[in-house]
Amino acid sequence: MAPTSQQSDRSLLTLILDVSPATWGERDLKRTAQDRARLAANKRSVGPARIGDLLTSTVAFCLSFAALKRDNVVVVIGVADDEVAILYPRKGGSGRSSMGSVVHDPPDTVGGKVDARALNESVRLG
Repeated sequence: MAPTSQQSDRSLLTLILDVSPATWGERDLKRTAQDRARLAANKRSVGPARIGDLLTSTVAFCLSFAALKRDNVVVVIGVADDEVAILYPRKGGSGRSSMGSVVHDPPDTVGGKVDARALNESVRLG
């Protein structure tokens, strides 16, 4: 079956985030050490980024993508060591997707737009 013009205009953005505790713990230790040294020299922090910074930027990026066109769809996948989870949209949750067959959402959620609150909560809470 050929896609209708409405279906062919949709864009799917899939983000895969490495949220491994070991990786981010190591980055946090490096940042803390560098911040102490820079603070002693009256300089501000320059990184590396903390996981909270990554999540804030990810949510902003996803919302910007969704704002480009109403039918744009976002899927955020979290990977930690040997575990994988879809962070957004949540199946059966308030995160809605307009590509139900891609993310296996129930039919009643098909056609919805990206929900900013659900995206923020899903990405931050995992």
